Amino acid sequence: MVGQPGREGSAGEAPKRRRGGKALRPSRAERGAFYTELFTADEVADLAKVDSDLSLEEEIGLLRVAIRRAFAEGESLEAVSRSVQRLAQALKTERQLQGQGIRNLEEALARVLDELGTELGRN
Repeated sequence: MVGQPGREGSAGEAPKRRRGGKALRPSRAERGAFYTELFTADEVADLAKVDSDLSLEEEIGLLRVAIRRAFAEGESLEAVSRSVQRLAQALKTERQLQGQGIRNLEEALARVLDELGTELGRN
């Protein structure tokens, strides 16, 4: 049984520790234990490789390839259309994530400029 997120180890199991005694943070797979037991060992290993940035780039590419294959294999127009709708939603979400990153960067730059202005006596 996998321990609960945020708790060190599980019942009867000592938490893993770094040199110096500091407890290691559980992996994402260990913290996300709700679904993890349904995954194969290969799937858990693959999920550990996933970059945690806010990007849907690979998933968008996957959808494009799947749409192309479905169309080439003669799937129904309805099935292809549903896939295109999913692609459009993923693209919209990707743009929202990118916009959020830009807004955060703009806000951080504005704060830095304000702080510099204050330090230089210009505000």
